[in-house]
Amino acid sequence: MDAALAARENGKSFDVILMDMQMPVMDGYEATAQLRLKGYTGPIIALTAHAMAGDREKCLKAGCNDYATKPIDRKEVIELVRAYAQGGRSKRDARQTETQGQPSLQGCRILLAEDNPANQVLVVGILKKAGAKITTVKDGKLALDAALAARDNGNPFDIILMDMQMPIMDGYEATGQLRQKAYTGPIIALTAHAMDSDRDKCIKAGCSDYATKPINRTKLIETIRQQLIPAEAACPTRA
Repeated sequence: MDAALAARENGKSFDVILMDMQMPVMDGYEATAQLRLKGYTGPIIALTAHAMAGDREKCLKAGCNDYATKPIDRKEVIELVRAYAQGGRSKRDARQTETQGQPSLQGCRILLAEDNPANQVLVVGILKKAGAKITTVKDGKLALDAALAARDNGNPFDIILMDMQMPIMDGYEATGQLRQKAYTGPIIALTAHAMDSDRDKCIKAGCSDYATKPINRTKLIETIRQQLIPAEAACPTRA
């Protein structure tokens, strides 16, 4: 965990992490979950001696992208590493995505802070089709108040989508104040800027991750799900 975060902060992120799941001090499940909570988005491949479907799901829920079983198969590991290092997916992962269909956010409660009406309509439409329940606000101050109120009422939002450029209070300030008030839930920045320095600015403000504009439906949903993986890979369905 320390090595991966240090490399990212130095602008030299690893292309792939191979993570043994059974280790002393901190095992691979905890290390992977902690990395995802800290906004680490790079590929993590689990190494495990267990080959049951339930073991694979446990790895994915912890935040891994894929897994390789022990004893190690040379060709399998090289194919996995090559696929993820090149920014794609393994053939196995692609097949699973095709059979599973579109990802679902069924029952997730999402707070969207966005002042642009057109962007609001777009994002709300995308997330409602995925099954999420959306609350919208148009500035950072309203987002701050809504997030704290929901938390204090014992029903916090599963995700906050925070536009970083808003009137009254921008997303950087709203996120910073939430973190100062011990708000620990995932906050995903929405920004038109895609430079590494812009991403770093969002992370330093307290965001867990970011999504660039114009919004890409698939990438937005995947970014949300990556933040929810440590909390059981998806939101629980609520009545």
